[in-house]
Amino acid sequence: MPWAVKAIGNETDVNRTFRSAAVLLAAALLGSCSSDTQNVAAPAASGVGAASAAASPASSIVNEPESRKDVALTSCARSGDGWSAAGKVTNAQKDAASYTIVISFTDKHSTVLARQSAKVEVAAGGSQDWKVQAGVKAQADVVCVLRGVDRA
Repeated sequence: MPWAVKAIGNETDVNRTFRSAAVLLAAALLGSCSSDTQNVAAPAASGVGAASAAASPASSIVNEPESRKDVALTSCARSGDGWSAAGKVTNAQKDAASYTIVISFTDKHSTVLARQSAKVEVAAGGSQDWKVQAGVKAQADVVCVLRGVDRA
């Protein structure tokens, strides 16, 4: 036999080694995870009409695939002391609707640097521009991600 297993009580050296390795691996994996709930306060979200800014924790983001097609993210750019994202909402429905749009500002590794939302009121058959700003330190490679859309 090329190697020997030494029994210690009810446990063998091999079992103990595998269990120790599993615990160390789990600790390493958990330690390297980044949180998607980091929020940086931003002073403004805007749109022609009613729009408001608010940070949204990832656990509370609503994303309706049918409503998502109504929202276009057309701009992601440096803006003053941070970054801004902007776009347009088009409401093809027969009734007015209120849209909540959530944008995550991430680095090139998908780490969330900030998250902002805009609430935009859109008339039936109309469209409305929207914009959110985040106080992300001006850095290269910020990506604006349309994280969620909720239509009420």
